[in-house]
Amino acid sequence: MADQSTYSNTTDILETRIKELVRDIKSVEIDRDRVKDYICLLVNPDDLLRVMETIANWDEIPMNYLRCITGIDQLTHLEVVYIFASIPGPGGLAVVARCPRKDGVLPSVYGIWETADFQERETYEFFGVKFDGHPDLRRLLTHEEMRGFPLLKDYPKGGDPDDLKAMDAFLPEGWLEQMQIEKERLQNWLQDEIAKRTET
Repeated sequence: MADQSTYSNTTDILETRIKELVRDIKSVEIDRDRVKDYICLLVNPDDLLRVMETIANWDEIPMNYLRCITGIDQLTHLEVVYIFASIPGPGGLAVVARCPRKDGVLPSVYGIWETADFQERETYEFFGVKFDGHPDLRRLLTHEEMRGFPLLKDYPKGGDPDDLKAMDAFLPEGWLEQMQIEKERLQNWLQDEIAKRTET
């Protein structure tokens, strides 16, 4: 187990590498409050691959383990969050890239970390973000005919009627009609929320 001085030294190295990255890639911003327990880098999608290649190859503290990729629906846009660790060692980092809520595209990081394979597929499946360059971007857990993205905030909790039509014989009577009403309600809510957020 690393002692406190090792942890402190690793933190200093990480801070130095982050400062160098921000100096070299002007669009990168640091946010220390966005992701609990991680320094977070906000990255322009056009610079995402360059940032990822850089952090994967940092001297002394490479981000060589991609722990997680997930999405966040911010209503006006989507954020894709990448969580990294430096093995062995206590270093960790979060990277956030924004993309449009509809038809969002980011470059795949599969060529850097093969663990991105299923994680990018899952993020595509639940949020609709396409990862350009992914070798096999298709749904992982839901059926391939499904068109909706269940973790978007305007996706009906009981299922999108367009996705449920194939299962109509197995659903309770009136379910599709109820879900169509719920879908319309959520679409109206989403438009109202976006209008509120863009007014300020």
